Amino acid sequence: MSKSSTNDNESYTYADILYITLHHDDYDLGYQLCQESIDHEDVMMRAAALEGLGFLAKRFGKMDLGFVLPHIRQALQDPNSEVADGAESALYWFEEYLPGFRSVDHGLPEPVRYEEWDEEDGIRGEILGTALRGDTYEEGLALCKHYSGHENPWVHYAISKALAHLARRFNIMDIDFAVAHFQNGVKKFPDDGTIKYTRDYALDEFERSLPGFDRAAYGFGPTINPAPVESRRELIWDIQGTVLYDPSYQKGIDLCLLHMDHLDEAVSNRAIDGLSQLARRFGKMDLDKTIPRLRVIFSHPTRKQTSDVLLVLDAFERYLPGFNRQEYGFPPEED
Repeated sequence: MSKSSTNDNESYTYADILYITLHHDDYDLGYQLCQESIDHEDVMMRAAALEGLGFLAKRFGKMDLGFVLPHIRQALQDPNSEVADGAESALYWFEEYLPGFRSVDHGLPEPVRYEEWDEEDGIRGEILGTALRGDTYEEGLALCKHYSGHENPWVHYAISKALAHLARRFNIMDIDFAVAHFQNGVKKFPDDGTIKYTRDYALDEFERSLPGFDRAAYGFGPTINPAPVESRRELIWDIQGTVLYDPSYQKGIDLCLLHMDHLDEAVSNRAIDGLSQLARRFGKMDLDKTIPRLRVIFSHPTRKQTSDVLLVLDAFERYLPGFNRQEYGFPPEED
């Protein structure tokens, strides 16, 4: 699971690493999370730690290169593209924001010179993080408008998702801007299915959260593809961002139940772990729906997620008053 700890009472996920290194004012906290996770067995945790180091360099202009560079050297050779890309991203930010730093001076390859790292990671994280956790609707909307003309489709996806989050949190929306954003996306990227998916994702949320909103009145038809976007990274961000930060328990539980059986184990792992996060945040759980699913996963002969289920049961016993796993047919907790 993408979970680690700084002490016995706290846990964090890769989404926390990215959010804290992008937005938190405490450099030492962000660096500690990256340092603890840079050798994590979970590839998403390693990737987040590497990306997070780049964000810290960008924001604070300093870095412990003696510790970090050997890990980056190793990560650049990692067979997992998420980890290797994270190392490349970190080097890019080091060269941009650490005075005098040159990768070649340390025997490392020069990072790719283009702005996609900023667009795909920094800007996208800023847009989504503000929409999910910012204090005001106006702050989130202003950021969406600021980046609305961006040429990178990943930024467009993020704005559409952010508009959905803002509508859900504040029950208000600048419909004229949102409609123009959706229309411009289809014009700019006519063959991009994710553009249409994120548009429909936002429109679905508008109809749930904005009284009287009717997509048909603005020329939009029904959702083209109600299934989640197939991008692995997008799915994982959706699950983690929702279970960690969204104020709606129902939104989180629906998303976890939808993806617990996903064919990509990295996605299903996040959905299973999401149940732990929801129990921790809300102190409740739809046991009649989740326990049968957990039981199937736990006893499946080929799925290697027994330990993941046990971690969820640990969380249930910790955060759900009176819950006892043995009453549901699971073995007792091991000492």
